[in-house]
Amino acid sequence: MNGLEVIDLQPTSFIANLLGRRPKENAFLEIHNVVASLPIYHISEDAVAACLSRYGITQEEAQPRLLNIYSQVLDHFVKDLLISDDEVEQLRHLATIFKLSSDEVSQIHTEIVYPRYEKAVRHALRDRHLTDDENAALDNLCSKLRIPESAANEIYKKHAVPIYNQAMSDALADEILTPEEETELEEVAKALKLNIRFDEKLESILDRARRLWRLAQGELPVLSVPVNLQLNERCSADVEALHYEPRRAAEGIGYSGFSTSYSAFGIRFRSGIMNTHRLSSQTLRLRGAGTLYFTNKRFLFNGDSQATSIDLDTIASITFYSDGMRIGKEASTDQIFTFSGDIDMLRLIADSLMTTYRQETPPRSAGSTGTGTESGRSERKRSSSHTVFQQKSSKSAYEVLGITVSASTEEIKIAYRKMASLYHPDKVAHLAPEFREMADRKMKEINTAYSSIKSKN
Repeated sequence: MNGLEVIDLQPTSFIANLLGRRPKENAFLEIHNVVASLPIYHISEDAVAACLSRYGITQEEAQPRLLNIYSQVLDHFVKDLLISDDEVEQLRHLATIFKLSSDEVSQIHTEIVYPRYEKAVRHALRDRHLTDDENAALDNLCSKLRIPESAANEIYKKHAVPIYNQAMSDALADEILTPEEETELEEVAKALKLNIRFDEKLESILDRARRLWRLAQGELPVLSVPVNLQLNERCSADVEALHYEPRRAAEGIGYSGFSTSYSAFGIRFRSGIMNTHRLSSQTLRLRGAGTLYFTNKRFLFNGDSQATSIDLDTIASITFYSDGMRIGKEASTDQIFTFSGDIDMLRLIADSLMTTYRQETPPRSAGSTGTGTESGRSERKRSSSHTVFQQKSSKSAYEVLGITVSASTEEIKIAYRKMASLYHPDKVAHLAPEFREMADRKMKEINTAYSSIKSKN
């Protein structure tokens, strides 16, 4: 009865009986057998207390064993995945005569009843989708097992939220969130019956991923900036930066010390400067601190001492590093800017600005306005600018992937996947031909760089 079987008491020797020494284990076996033999309603609290008293057992000592008997009865009641009203009353009576606290009873129910519901949740979510029928069945089971709604929700979210999180992780693997991916995430949440709320940190990550996607489509932001811009000039990014300019320095290195010479009378010593050499090295000269603006016509640095304007048509290459960028110019010294910020975002903006500028300002033909010499010179200059930009950007495979020569194999792989995801054909399939062309060139450049680095390693 009640899921328990009658168990024989431990035997007691004649001497032990005479001395009144009974095995304490028999006290619990007697209580166990009473619960196994009688309806729970027929067992009184006094009978349980008298049994413990005969064996000299305190309530505190008995508590673990009484909890175990209660657990066995509860486990028997929930085998059919239903706790009836009568069973609820029997359990309440059993807890009373055993003097179990509400916390102890709640803990036992959590350990025995909740796993049944959790198993049903896992089964319902095996296909990562919760139908209306499955949802209704879970609600019904929750009611039958007398599980509080708040506890049932926590159990469900324990298994449903990781499914959504994995879908989110997959969508953001390339750090870009497309409208299609965002719609898919909404469908996943809907299928799982989840009401998703993003915290401030995750919302910031999602917002950045959306902006990266818009940049990849050529949708550049337009900022209002506190500097005078040219006619039709638009600023798409600004960042606080330090401006450096490379300088080549030379110095003489000589050997100063003893030299020797031999004579018929022995060794003679001579001191002085010997064999002076000229060694040169490149240093960086700080030109100022200020704000660097990315516009559709130039890179404008508004420094504390002076302003520097670098027109897009004079740029041969742009190399981004983890803490800044280097702008290679056609006919003058490279310019270096260091800053902290979202390098990937700035890189995409710079790429888009350069690509758009070259598409919108094709080389002029010899028949255009102006002398043939001037227009020819302009054409050669612009053609050279485009060619050199492509060549220089592919000179260093490490620069293409935005890593250092000392990067580990894992860092190289991560950088490759990150760069490749930005220009993958699937990402730009719906764009205009000129953007697909640009992405194809970049993808070839990235693959070539990665193959080159792998062959060296």
